[in-house]
Amino acid sequence: MSNTLFIVLPASNFYCKFFEVQPYTGDENYKWRVTLAIILCGLITIIVEKIIVIYLTAYYDRRGERLKKK
Repeated sequence: MSNTLFIVLPASNFYCKFFEVQPYTGDENYKWRVTLAIILCGLITIIVEKIIVIYLTAYYDRRGERLKKK
């Protein structure tokens, strides 16, 4: 989340000054596209962790139970 803050907040912010972040002087649309990409990446990560990992864990748990029975 800190990456998004560095992009969205002005360079005069305390955190940007502390980490010596230079102000972005380019196209403003690029700044918002990068912010959107960071947010989408976070959402995809949450989805993978909450949905896919649950199914994989259940699969390997069932597989382990089958192997113990043999």
